Amino acid sequence: MANNIVAYVGHNHFDILIYLSRILLKLDKKVLVIDHSEDRSVLSFVPKPVGIDLDNEIITYLQVDFTAMKLNANILGDYDDILISLGFNQVYDDLTFCNRLVLVTDLYRFNHDRLRLFLEKYHRPAVPITLLLRNNMDTTLSLEKIINYIDISIDKNEVFIIYRNDLDYINSLLCHYNSSYNFIRISRQLQKYLKAEIFHLYPQIKKSDIDTAYRIAKKEVK
Repeated sequence: MANNIVAYVGHNHFDILIYLSRILLKLDKKVLVIDHSEDRSVLSFVPKPVGIDLDNEIITYLQVDFTAMKLNANILGDYDDILISLGFNQVYDDLTFCNRLVLVTDLYRFNHDRLRLFLEKYHRPAVPITLLLRNNMDTTLSLEKIINYIDISIDKNEVFIIYRNDLDYINSLLCHYNSSYNFIRISRQLQKYLKAEIFHLYPQIKKSDIDTAYRIAKKEVK
């Protein structure tokens, strides 16, 4: 059984899943990334050989496995960590296996509407929830208003904010167009989030070891 099965709900997180998979790999974890999002943004990173059907097969790219398959009991035993990009899709079969949800949004209210609708239809046993607000800006729209609008009860320690940053955007484009991972010059806020997320997955691992894994992954730009 995988140690962590985390579903990312919302949009604008494909680069985060790629970065996390690289850091986990350097911690000697076997990682599977599943893409069920509407735009298949994670799988756009992966070169697909002719004849491969990722809806029914798993492909290994740069030592990390990727697929669009639904989870099943056979897959669970093969990995330490499974990261799922759901977008706003209600993939209930996979949600039954998840032990955590990460809600990702920006400041647009229509995305808050979609998250709220997702949660209203999510009738599964309660699991811990993290909220990640990306592309934040100094506005009159407070975080409390967003949380109330989405209608979630969440611990303040489970809320992360990443401000709009051109370098983060450029690096995500490089991931997309070059089928490579590049996070040498990402923002400090994104760095902080990635390390905190790894610690969230493995609180027994020393933070110094996470820092080392992060540095190794960052240097091995492909």
